[in-house]
Amino acid sequence: MMEELYKEGKIKAIGISNSTPAQYEDLMSVAKIKPAVNQIETHAFFQEVDCYNYLKKTGVQPEAWAPFAEDRNGLFTNETLASIGR
Repeated sequence: MMEELYKEGKIKAIGISNSTPAQYEDLMSVAKIKPAVNQIETHAFFQEVDCYNYLKKTGVQPEAWAPFAEDRNGLFTNETLASIGR
């Protein structure tokens, strides 16, 4: 359905969310149009480096989900992060 909408010009891009490299490979075994983005959890306390590197290799743009860590782990009061910001 999304590929049909893309071909008709009704949408400009297709995105996926939380797809691992293995899931991406499964998708691409049947999909004709490569997703433009994959939204993955990414913030100072959690980074999916292997997934990010895979996306870079395949030309899919990673998009941060929860970039502010949903204010967990004291993101806005963390002294190390504050000192980096200064």
